[in-house]
Amino acid sequence: MSDVTKDPFKQLVQTLTEPPKILLLEDDDHTTELMKRAVSGLECVLIAESDPEAAIKLLRSNKFELALLDVRLGKGSGLEMFRWMVRDGIDVPVCFWSAYLTNDTIASATRIGDCVFMNKPELFTQDKLRRIFRIFRIRAITKSTT
Repeated sequence: MSDVTKDPFKQLVQTLTEPPKILLLEDDDHTTELMKRAVSGLECVLIAESDPEAAIKLLRSNKFELALLDVRLGKGSGLEMFRWMVRDGIDVPVCFWSAYLTNDTIASATRIGDCVFMNKPELFTQDKLRRIFRIFRIRAITKSTT
């Protein structure tokens, strides 16, 4: 079995000295609780923030393996956050998880940088998290061989 087909989340955990951190930028408390439950069985730390400015501070002071960004927030947007991350060289894989994923939103996000998308209210599961890590692992392998 190749490295790509193995569980990318387990591979990630094995390479780190502490549990992987996932940043969740979400302004809905119910959704945040659902996300916390979804990742509770994994060896990772979910850090949730509803304010993009506070999330930026977290990104500057912590190493994250994934950022889950909502598109629409009460204050700011996930797209603005992603734009800032790319501009400032914050190299963290980004997954947009939103009920507002229109073609225009997806086009805007992909013009900013490399990212993946999931529609709400699709439930976020451990399996989906593993698939997200697999996508980014395949992309990293592809980039390193070109």
